[in-house]
Amino acid sequence: MAQKRMFTIHILDSDAFLDMPLSSQCLYLHLNMRADDDGFIGNPKRIQRMIGASDDDLKLLIAKRFVLVFDDGVIVIKHWRMHNTIQGDRYTPTVYQEEMNKLLIKGNKSYSLNDGNKMFPKCKQNDNTGLGLGLGLDLDKGLGLGLEEGKGEDEEPKEKKTSFSPSIYIKEQCFSYSLGEKMLEWVAYKKENRKSYKETGLRNLCTQVKNQVLKYGENAVINLITECMGNGWQGIAWDKLEKRGDSSGKHRTDNAERSERVEETEGERLNRIALERAGNKPGGLQDIECDF
Repeated sequence: MAQKRMFTIHILDSDAFLDMPLSSQCLYLHLNMRADDDGFIGNPKRIQRMIGASDDDLKLLIAKRFVLVFDDGVIVIKHWRMHNTIQGDRYTPTVYQEEMNKLLIKGNKSYSLNDGNKMFPKCKQNDNTGLGLGLGLDLDKGLGLGLEEGKGEDEEPKEKKTSFSPSIYIKEQCFSYSLGEKMLEWVAYKKENRKSYKETGLRNLCTQVKNQVLKYGENAVINLITECMGNGWQGIAWDKLEKRGDSSGKHRTDNAERSERVEETEGERLNRIALERAGNKPGGLQDIECDF
């Protein structure tokens, strides 16, 4: 196994990469470090467990097309040849030749799954490969690295639509760690009650949570979700936050009125003292002469 690997800033500095959780980014770097000279990894699950990453981290890398997966579980780093350029005298061909024959190399040096019509020629990695084969393959969405549409001889190979994962979607919402974990608990709780969220429902829920956090604070939302699960409720009772907010407002108003009454009583006391010093009883202001 090689002791050194390289990374291109064009991938690591892209929004598509930086929008992922740090655990997914970390897993990507470790996979790159342990890939062979063609970017293939035969034991991604072992690497995932070794660094403490979750199944969702690997699924997110697959869903965002940072790695390509084969039926036998072998994966390949999609942008491997953009990251690394290995000289011919140091290059060792991958042992996964069957999987390699299922790949195409795009003009920007990234891999793409082959639709069975065209194979890329066998080649060694070196500084002069170029790899500009003009195949007109799929775009790298979100990375700004793809070819323009309409160029090349072949159309983009069709890719399978990835299934919606609630846990991955929640991780992409940039919630705090505590709120993100509580959201995952709520989704699991709903699943246990056979009320699993579909994509539209979960998107609406995340929007509601963000709005309630802005209005009442994160701790209040977390405590409410915990209360709803503890009581076995089927939904989150957002109206409870509103009632508690009104109650707090009423409490603040009562304190303000009480303070005003204290200030008023203090003012009356000072007025009485001033009158007594002037030799008058309370209410005897009519005998005081004013020179102005």
